[in-house]
Amino acid sequence: MMEMTSMIRSASVGISRLLIRDEFQRKQVVVSCHNAKAAVSRLRGTATGFNMFAPTKESLRNVFPIDEFYRGNALYGIGGVLRKYAGYKSKLPVCVEHGLYFGDYVEKNVVDGALPGIVTFSEHRRRAISAVSGRDAMPVGPYLQYAEPFLSPDQFRQAKKKLGKTLLVFPAHSIEEANENRSDATLLSQAIEDLEDALHFDSVLVCFYYNDFLQGRKFAARQPVTTVCAGHRFDPQFLSRLKSLISLADYTVSDDVGTHVGYCVSMKKPHSIIVSDERKKTLEIAPEVGEIAKAFTKIGPLDESQRAVADEYWGLSLMRSPEYLHEYFESCNLKLGGHRR
Repeated sequence: MMEMTSMIRSASVGISRLLIRDEFQRKQVVVSCHNAKAAVSRLRGTATGFNMFAPTKESLRNVFPIDEFYRGNALYGIGGVLRKYAGYKSKLPVCVEHGLYFGDYVEKNVVDGALPGIVTFSEHRRRAISAVSGRDAMPVGPYLQYAEPFLSPDQFRQAKKKLGKTLLVFPAHSIEEANENRSDATLLSQAIEDLEDALHFDSVLVCFYYNDFLQGRKFAARQPVTTVCAGHRFDPQFLSRLKSLISLADYTVSDDVGTHVGYCVSMKKPHSIIVSDERKKTLEIAPEVGEIAKAFTKIGPLDESQRAVADEYWGLSLMRSPEYLHEYFESCNLKLGGHRR
């Protein structure tokens, strides 16, 4: 089923490229189609009042219009976060890599040249993009650092007082095109129990990706857990909510390598990655993923080796100023043709 869905999506993208040869125009059509679907969803009523501590399926509908040249920039609210931080009022004239990628994989939508700039996490990734595509990219470090917390200081204090010492859990998430459960609930439940025995938490928060929550996936552990969610992937507040959730945690854990690992480290939160023996075999043939997983197998505070790995893949030591990003975006905007601004 996963392969069939992926094939259908690839075929649709291929057909759209045949019909619309200009990649910039094709990106605009994709954004227009997305906004039309979101408008239809809003006819059922705007999903207001989303509560990240008590998500509902109704509140996770995609009702969010996109004001970007490239739809991918709106994922997780990244484009909006960067625009606000940089004080940049126009649509971003760049393609943002929205997650952590490895090796020679690049999304064609990002490197197709329709937009003159590319934004990514690290120098490591910049070199990979250049080697594969011949195009340069701007590394800016973890996008989470540019987001404002969703909770106000008073709201944060109240939530922290209620939660006490908190463990935040990130189950491996599915992808929309497949809906395949990638998380090992049994393994992760045992890991939570081991962490509770070692570190004695008052609360356990399990952060489900919106698609897994919509699929009705549950999580059981010896200690009662609270299901939380940062929102739909096109919710402009996603990164801000995630920042507040990670800020509330005293320790974080997951059962796979993902963008969340670097985000947790950027917030100075210890992280452990728990993987099965079968998964370890897979990691042996994926050197970069294996390097990250190996660095975070231990339980305990962050150490320098973990920070070094996070710096390599997430650009942990990078933090661009608002003026720097604004200048970069403006220089890319000037490279666009007049009809494309």
